[in-house]
Amino acid sequence: MITKLREEFKIKYANDLSSVKKLEDLASKIGISKNTLRRFLGKMSSESNPSLHTINAISISLNYINFEDFKFRKDNFPASILDDGTKLFYDFLKQHKLHEQKQSVFQNINIKHAEKLINNPELLRQFYLEYKDSPDVIEFVLGWHPTYHRFASKDYQKILLDFAKHSHISHFEVFAKSIVILGDFLSEDHSSLEIDFQNLEKSYKKMIKEFGNFYPFPIARFAVAKALFISNQNPKKLNDFIKEQIQLPQKLKLTDLQTIVHHVHFADVLNLIGKYAGANKLLKFYNEENFDKIWNRYYPEKYKYLFRVTKMMSLLGSKKIDEAKTYFHDFKIDFMDKHLTFDIASYIQLQYCTLGCFLDENNSEYYFENMKTMIEETQFSYWNHIFNRLKC
Repeated sequence: MITKLREEFKIKYANDLSSVKKLEDLASKIGISKNTLRRFLGKMSSESNPSLHTINAISISLNYINFEDFKFRKDNFPASILDDGTKLFYDFLKQHKLHEQKQSVFQNINIKHAEKLINNPELLRQFYLEYKDSPDVIEFVLGWHPTYHRFASKDYQKILLDFAKHSHISHFEVFAKSIVILGDFLSEDHSSLEIDFQNLEKSYKKMIKEFGNFYPFPIARFAVAKALFISNQNPKKLNDFIKEQIQLPQKLKLTDLQTIVHHVHFADVLNLIGKYAGANKLLKFYNEENFDKIWNRYYPEKYKYLFRVTKMMSLLGSKKIDEAKTYFHDFKIDFMDKHLTFDIASYIQLQYCTLGCFLDENNSEYYFENMKTMIEETQFSYWNHIFNRLKC
């Protein structure tokens, strides 16, 4: 397996091995000595195998978590390669910087490729290695389609954070770091929450300095991550933060579209942490009709699903049972709807099945079994607490 690691390393870093100076610079970048790298490559004789530190460092440079991750992927995804159609599409995007209007045209093609890449850890890793020096291409896959189904997956998180660090795109840094915090919260992994949030705050300040309020989704994602951080670290300050966020759109003079982006995402996180009244307050002025009029960009059909389940969850949590039941029975989700794309579908299904447990007595067992399956697939173990809270 070390031989395979060496071969992959040589392919990836062929240009960096063409001179002594380049080899030394590469060794320094990886975090090993130049002689250690020479021995690993067979350029210097050695009587022993490379140390665990060396092969872990080499594996990380190839965008694996460590050498164990490299072995696991080679054993489980031995034949995964980027197909010609995928490469042709992203090579085209790499060569042509698209204006925003043209970007939306290409998204229908992009989303099909993105689904295939993101749902296959090895393909996603290969895609990232192939295009990590092309920020626009990477953002097409990772930025346009935040994939709830994989928020808790460490390989997905690692590529998000690697790209954020490598690209220095501040709004993507905020986006990626916020998603990691949400994924870790839902999977109940709080091991690095404090340092993760400190890093996120730095990126957020950088983004605001560079772009102001131009990017509504990262602003909303940051608010979500901060709410989760405060609820875990200092819950006494949570109510003050919620009041601040409810007033934020007016304070920042956000547009109607920016405001509803913020309100839907922030209401969703308030439901997660049990602040249903606040979520209901944010969404009570919105209905299907004015949602359509305001949210006329960024996949409105897809986000209408998120709006609907978020509003129903806030009603259920606020004990407005009759209103929630009426809404639930009027809204029958169609999981075959092409607008319910892969990146958000599992999260919508998880919430919808949770609602069904309480709002559809005749089929509650069916919804419960589906909810448990979705919890297992997404690794969102925290959802069990949400379900038990709603039962009380």
